[in-house]
Parts: sequence; structure tokens; C-alpha cells
Amino acid sequence: MALNITGNIEISGGITIPSAYARLTADVNTEGNRLRTMVNYYVSQDAYTNGSGEVYPLNNTNPVYEYNRQTDGVDLLDVAHIKVKTELEGFGYSVSIIEL
Repeated sequence: MALNITGNIEISGGITIPSAYARLTADVNTEGNRLRTMVNYYVSQDAYTNGSGEVYPLNNTNPVYEYNRQTDGVDLLDVAHIKVKTELEGFGYSVSIIEL
């Protein structure tokens, strides 16, 4: 899974890009009630594939979200993508989750 993000994305250095590609990792704390995420952003999927390096948006997401296995489900990667997508949309971006 990955995220395609479109909008006026301001990255470090004051540069604005029209779109970005994001890859996520996720795990749950030992108590099982917090989902920890790490989001890596790239200019495009090709930039990710070619190892061109990350970009750093100024509007970044929270690294930790509340998690409830009963209501959120057991697929941590799916839950993480949904939570990050929702937060990015709150910044005004258009975001789609893509399957790899």
C-alpha cells in the first residue's frame, strides 16, 4: 500500500510541489492502544523506486494515533493508511490509497 497525495504541498526549503507519494510503516505499542506510524514522502513513485531520496512536507502527520483492535481492525498497515489519509485530507490535500 501507498498514498498518492495531490495539492499544493509545501516542503522544506519553501518549495511547493503539486503531488507526492508516501510509504508507511506501522506498529502498535505494548499496551495495544496506540498505533505508531512512520511516513516517508517522495516526489513520485518513480523517485521512491529509484532511491532519489525523501522530501519533507511542512504539514506532516502525527506519528501516533489512538488504536482499538475491535473497531479499527487487525490490519495495522490498512488502519495506518486510513488514519494518515484522513489527516492529510484535513490539510486540504486529495489523497488516495493505492495497492502495490
